[in-house]
Amino acid sequence: MAIIKINNNAIDLDAAEIPNLDAAKITTGQFADAKIADVASSKITGTITPSDATVTTAKIADGAVTAAKLASGVGGKVLQVVSAVQTAGQTTTATSFTTMNLSANITPSSTSSKIYVVASFGAYHASPYNAGSPAFTLYKDSTNLGDTSNGMAGLYFNAAGAITAPATLSILNSPSTTSQVTYALYAKTPNASYAVGIGANYNAQAGTSSITLMEISG
Repeated sequence: MAIIKINNNAIDLDAAEIPNLDAAKITTGQFADAKIADVASSKITGTITPSDATVTTAKIADGAVTAAKLASGVGGKVLQVVSAVQTAGQTTTATSFTTMNLSANITPSSTSSKIYVVASFGAYHASPYNAGSPAFTLYKDSTNLGDTSNGMAGLYFNAAGAITAPATLSILNSPSTTSQVTYALYAKTPNASYAVGIGANYNAQAGTSSITLMEISG
Protein backbone atom coordinates (compact mmCIF):
# COMPACT_ATOMS: atom_id res chain seq x y z
CA MET A 1 0.00 0.00 0.00
CA ALA A 2 1.38 3.36 -0.98
CA ILE A 3 1.67 6.10 1.61
CA ILE A 4 1.40 9.73 0.52
CA LYS A 5 2.77 12.37 2.86
CA ILE A 6 1.65 15.96 2.58
CA ASN A 7 3.93 18.52 4.22
CA ASN A 8 1.88 21.40 5.68
CA ASN A 9 0.36 22.36 2.36
CA ALA A 10 -3.35 23.15 2.45
CA ILE A 11 -5.20 20.93 0.02
CA ASP A 12 -9.00 21.11 -0.42
CA LEU A 13 -10.55 17.68 -0.57
CA ASP A 14 -14.13 16.85 -1.50
CA ALA A 15 -16.11 14.56 0.76
CA ALA A 16 -15.87 11.80 -1.85
CA GLU A 17 -12.08 12.05 -1.69
CA ILE A 18 -11.96 11.33 2.06
CA PRO A 19 -12.36 7.66 3.01
CA ASN A 20 -14.10 6.61 6.24
CA LEU A 21 -12.13 8.39 8.96
CA ASP A 22 -12.03 7.03 12.48
CA ALA A 23 -12.99 9.67 15.06
CA ALA A 24 -9.89 8.75 17.11
CA LYS A 25 -7.72 10.09 14.27
CA ILE A 26 -9.14 13.59 14.63
CA THR A 27 -7.13 15.03 17.49
CA THR A 28 -7.04 18.78 17.08
CA GLY A 29 -8.95 21.65 15.57
CA GLN A 30 -12.66 21.81 14.79
CA PHE A 31 -14.97 21.75 11.79
CA ALA A 32 -16.64 24.99 10.75
CA ASP A 33 -20.47 24.83 10.82
CA ALA A 34 -20.58 25.39 7.05
CA LYS A 35 -18.49 22.25 6.51
CA ILE A 36 -20.87 20.00 8.47
CA ALA A 37 -23.78 18.66 6.43
CA ASP A 38 -27.20 17.95 7.97
CA VAL A 39 -26.88 15.19 10.56
CA ALA A 40 -29.80 12.79 10.92
CA SER A 41 -31.22 12.63 14.46
CA SER A 42 -30.69 8.85 14.41
CA LYS A 43 -26.92 9.49 14.29
CA ILE A 44 -26.93 11.65 17.40
CA THR A 45 -26.51 9.75 20.67
CA GLY A 46 -26.16 10.73 24.29
CA THR A 47 -27.47 13.86 26.00
CA ILE A 48 -27.49 17.23 24.28
CA THR A 49 -27.34 20.27 26.57
CA PRO A 50 -28.02 23.80 25.24
CA SER A 51 -24.93 26.01 25.37
CA ASP A 52 -26.54 28.17 28.07
CA ALA A 53 -28.12 25.16 29.86
CA THR A 54 -31.56 26.73 29.41
CA VAL A 55 -34.47 25.52 27.28
CA THR A 56 -36.48 28.46 25.95
CA THR A 57 -39.57 28.53 23.76
CA ALA A 58 -37.39 29.51 20.81
CA LYS A 59 -35.43 26.28 21.23
CA ILE A 60 -38.54 24.13 20.85
CA ALA A 61 -39.14 23.16 17.22
CA ASP A 62 -42.67 24.56 16.84
CA GLY A 63 -42.60 26.84 19.86
CA ALA A 64 -45.33 24.91 21.67
CA VAL A 65 -45.01 22.72 24.75
CA THR A 66 -47.59 19.93 24.69
CA ALA A 67 -48.27 17.07 27.07
CA ALA A 68 -46.57 14.71 24.61
CA LYS A 69 -43.35 16.76 24.81
CA LEU A 70 -43.17 16.67 28.59
CA ALA A 71 -40.84 14.05 30.00
CA SER A 72 -42.04 11.55 32.56
CA GLY A 73 -41.90 12.47 36.23
CA VAL A 74 -43.84 15.74 36.06
CA GLY A 75 -47.05 14.41 37.61
CA GLY A 76 -48.74 16.60 40.18
CA LYS A 77 -48.05 19.92 38.47
CA VAL A 78 -50.89 22.46 38.18
CA LEU A 79 -51.42 23.01 34.46
CA GLN A 80 -54.30 25.50 34.56
CA VAL A 81 -56.77 27.10 36.97
CA VAL A 82 -60.34 28.16 36.19
CA SER A 83 -62.74 29.82 38.62
CA ALA A 84 -66.18 31.37 38.74
CA VAL A 85 -68.00 33.52 41.29
CA GLN A 86 -71.72 33.70 42.04
CA THR A 87 -72.88 36.82 43.87
CA ALA A 88 -76.61 36.18 43.63
CA GLY A 89 -78.40 33.95 46.12
CA GLN A 90 -79.93 30.75 44.73
CA THR A 91 -82.57 28.61 46.46
CA THR A 92 -84.72 25.59 45.65
CA THR A 93 -87.59 23.63 47.19
CA ALA A 94 -86.85 20.59 45.02
CA THR A 95 -86.36 17.27 46.83
CA SER A 96 -84.02 16.04 44.08
CA PHE A 97 -80.65 17.58 43.30
CA THR A 98 -80.99 20.92 41.49
CA THR A 99 -78.27 23.20 40.13
CA MET A 100 -77.31 26.24 42.19
CA ASN A 101 -76.06 28.07 39.08
CA LEU A 102 -72.50 27.93 40.43
CA SER A 103 -70.37 26.24 37.76
CA ALA A 104 -67.16 26.45 35.74
CA ASN A 105 -65.90 24.86 32.52
CA ILE A 106 -62.46 23.39 31.88
CA THR A 107 -60.82 21.62 28.94
CA PRO A 108 -58.14 19.17 30.13
CA SER A 109 -54.91 19.14 28.12
CA SER A 110 -54.47 15.38 28.56
CA THR A 111 -56.66 12.35 29.24
CA SER A 112 -54.37 11.49 32.17
CA SER A 113 -55.02 14.79 33.94
CA LYS A 114 -57.04 15.06 37.14
CA ILE A 115 -59.28 17.98 38.05
CA TYR A 116 -59.32 19.26 41.63
CA VAL A 117 -62.66 20.93 42.30
CA VAL A 118 -63.31 23.26 45.25
CA ALA A 119 -66.66 24.98 45.87
CA SER A 120 -67.03 27.47 48.72
CA PHE A 121 -70.44 28.87 49.56
CA GLY A 122 -72.90 29.90 52.23
CA ALA A 123 -75.24 26.93 52.81
CA TYR A 124 -78.76 28.24 53.37
CA HIS A 125 -81.78 26.54 54.90
CA ALA A 126 -85.13 28.22 55.55
CA SER A 127 -85.97 26.16 58.63
CA PRO A 128 -83.51 23.38 59.46
CA TYR A 129 -84.96 22.66 62.90
CA ASN A 130 -88.28 21.67 61.34
CA ALA A 131 -87.15 20.22 58.00
CA GLY A 132 -83.96 18.25 58.60
CA SER A 133 -80.66 18.44 56.76
CA PRO A 134 -80.18 19.87 53.25
CA ALA A 135 -77.81 18.00 50.93
CA PHE A 136 -75.16 19.48 48.64
CA THR A 137 -73.05 17.80 45.96
CA LEU A 138 -70.83 18.42 42.94
CA TYR A 139 -71.67 17.31 39.41
CA LYS A 140 -69.41 16.69 36.42
CA ASP A 141 -71.67 17.44 33.48
CA SER A 142 -74.70 15.25 34.29
CA THR A 143 -72.91 12.90 36.72
CA ASN A 144 -73.30 13.27 40.48
CA LEU A 145 -69.82 12.94 42.00
CA GLY A 146 -71.28 12.27 45.44
CA ASP A 147 -73.82 9.88 46.84
CA THR A 148 -76.97 9.82 44.71
CA SER A 149 -79.15 10.22 47.82
CA ASN A 150 -77.12 12.36 50.20
CA GLY A 151 -74.63 14.03 47.87
CA MET A 152 -71.24 14.98 49.31
CA ALA A 153 -72.46 16.78 52.42
CA GLY A 154 -75.64 16.59 54.43
CA LEU A 155 -75.46 19.66 56.63
CA TYR A 156 -77.12 19.61 60.04
CA PHE A 157 -78.32 22.85 61.63
CA ASN A 158 -79.51 22.65 65.24
CA ALA A 159 -81.48 25.86 65.17
CA ALA A 160 -84.93 27.19 64.46
CA GLY A 161 -85.58 29.69 61.68
CA ALA A 162 -83.52 30.44 58.59
CA ILE A 163 -79.77 30.08 58.75
CA THR A 164 -76.69 30.37 56.51
CA ALA A 165 -73.38 28.71 57.37
CA PRO A 166 -70.02 28.60 55.55
CA ALA A 167 -69.47 25.35 53.64
CA THR A 168 -66.85 23.89 51.31
CA LEU A 169 -66.98 20.87 49.02
CA SER A 170 -63.91 19.47 47.24
CA ILE A 171 -63.03 16.43 45.15
CA LEU A 172 -60.24 15.17 42.90
CA ASN A 173 -61.83 13.87 39.71
CA SER A 174 -60.41 12.04 36.67
CA PRO A 175 -62.52 13.05 33.64
CA SER A 176 -60.31 11.03 31.21
CA THR A 177 -61.02 13.38 28.31
CA THR A 178 -59.61 16.35 26.43
CA SER A 179 -63.09 17.73 25.73
CA GLN A 180 -64.63 20.51 27.78
CA VAL A 181 -66.29 19.42 31.02
CA THR A 182 -68.50 21.38 33.41
CA TYR A 183 -68.38 21.12 37.20
CA ALA A 184 -71.30 22.53 39.15
CA LEU A 185 -72.78 22.72 42.64
CA TYR A 186 -76.18 21.11 43.26
CA ALA A 187 -78.47 21.06 46.30
CA LYS A 188 -81.76 19.58 47.46
CA THR A 189 -84.10 20.00 50.43
CA PRO A 190 -85.43 17.20 52.63
CA ASN A 191 -88.79 18.96 52.81
CA ALA A 192 -90.40 20.82 49.90
CA SER A 193 -91.99 23.27 52.34
CA TYR A 194 -88.60 24.72 53.24
CA ALA A 195 -86.09 26.09 50.75
CA VAL A 196 -82.36 25.40 50.73
CA GLY A 197 -79.67 27.09 48.67
CA ILE A 198 -76.47 29.10 48.64
CA GLY A 199 -75.47 32.68 49.28
CA ALA A 200 -78.66 33.75 51.05
CA ASN A 201 -79.45 34.71 54.63
CA TYR A 202 -82.74 35.01 56.45
CA ASN A 203 -83.60 38.08 54.36
CA ALA A 204 -82.63 36.24 51.14
CA GLN A 205 -79.82 38.71 50.57
CA ALA A 206 -77.04 37.64 48.25
CA GLY A 207 -73.68 36.35 49.43
CA THR A 208 -70.57 35.42 47.46
CA SER A 209 -69.93 31.82 46.42
CA SER A 210 -67.11 30.48 44.27
CA ILE A 211 -65.97 27.35 42.44
CA THR A 212 -62.37 26.70 41.39
CA LEU A 213 -61.06 24.01 39.01
CA MET A 214 -57.37 23.04 38.89
CA GLU A 215 -55.97 20.70 36.26
CA ILE A 216 -53.30 18.45 37.80
CA SER A 217 -50.92 16.60 35.48
CA GLY A 218 -51.22 12.80 35.67
